[in-house]
Amino acid sequence: MHPNLSDPTPLQAIESATAEFELSSGRVYLRLPFPNLCSLADYLRGEPEERSYALMLHVSKAAALLPEDTGFALDPTFVFLSSEAPLNSGVVFLPASGASELRRLQKTAEHRHEGEQHDHDSLDFDPPDRTDSAITAFGLAALWYRRLSSQPFCMNPKAEPGTPRIYERFEESFPTLPTDLQKVFDACIEVPSPAATRSMEHHRNGARFITELVDMLPDSSVELSQALETGGLEADVLRKRRARAERLRKDRVRRFQRRDFLRRRGARLALVSALVLVLGGIVGTSIDRALQPPPTHGLSAKEVVQLHYAALNKLDPELLRATVARGVATQRVDEVTNMYVTSRARMSVEMKTGNYPADDWINQGRPDLGPTVYPYGVSTPDIRELNKEEGSALYEARFIRVFFEFEDEISEQDASIREYHVREELQLELRNEVWRIVALDSHVVEPSSESH
Repeated sequence: MHPNLSDPTPLQAIESATAEFELSSGRVYLRLPFPNLCSLADYLRGEPEERSYALMLHVSKAAALLPEDTGFALDPTFVFLSSEAPLNSGVVFLPASGASELRRLQKTAEHRHEGEQHDHDSLDFDPPDRTDSAITAFGLAALWYRRLSSQPFCMNPKAEPGTPRIYERFEESFPTLPTDLQKVFDACIEVPSPAATRSMEHHRNGARFITELVDMLPDSSVELSQALETGGLEADVLRKRRARAERLRKDRVRRFQRRDFLRRRGARLALVSALVLVLGGIVGTSIDRALQPPPTHGLSAKEVVQLHYAALNKLDPELLRATVARGVATQRVDEVTNMYVTSRARMSVEMKTGNYPADDWINQGRPDLGPTVYPYGVSTPDIRELNKEEGSALYEARFIRVFFEFEDEISEQDASIREYHVREELQLELRNEVWRIVALDSHVVEPSSESH
């Protein structure tokens, strides 16, 4: 289980001169009094939610302020996290003597079988001009990159993959540096050596964050011993560095939060955006239609009646709705709407609607349309004007109503085609220069006939 590092206390570093190691069967055993330690390398492999921005900020401060002669190496394999006293969620840096021995063993160990593939997450770095400060600086950049991008970063692309796991036994204690280091750690990131900058320059193409980090780094560093002797930095310098550190932290937090939000909610956000676009298109279409004149604009009352029955045969619910006032012939409009939706669905699957205009079917002598195709609508109506006054008109329409019914609704087999002779009276009114049907009275005048 990883230590709880949401609010780490000041860091402490192990003094290299007092380190104790035991070599046995090719393994290195580090003697420490803290049984609950977790390698920073293992910690960084955890989920992003388990990591702490404050931890990495403190690690960067501590690494920058370590003097070169101590040889502390900022490598995730050699940095340990503690959740027990006396460190209390602090950080332990492995001394240089132990780090060197571990690096030697790593380079000589064989951990690959022929053809076996391994993920490489090593931060081993050994350039010809390697200095402890270069390792510290480059390790710092790699740690930040891994922490903020959730991606592994290899210092040496040509290094052998598969570094050995380190086994630690913690039995004996040894002294630590003074615990009152918070004043020192309040300083911001420092890189003491041009070699470190050159090392990071070499890998600029591999990590954009390292480039940004290099641009932020000052040219000089504060020695740990000097800081301890003077009691810390000058107040104005300390204030500026704290402010810069806080800006850097907030910027990285915002970037990580945006990236994490898109990772967790990106699919849902894309779906919502698509729905908004679709709904916006529908609303926009409705608004556009509302602003456009209706299709009945400029037509006479009789032409509106003719258009009403033509829309029924065409299965055009929008056109049918345009010929009537609100609340009139709602059952007919709903029926045509359902027929339209069904026909579109069949067209998408079977490449045919399955419906045939009733007026064409009757005019052609009621031919056999074959299986799964049926007539629907009305015959060519006989329209007669009964009364017309200023702004109103009454018409009579006689026609044959044709529709079909399935004996078995599930299988849609054995459809019966039904015909009714119908007489309708249609009351129209002229409103805003547009004739609309405001009342419709329908009567069946002859019994139905059936055909198959």
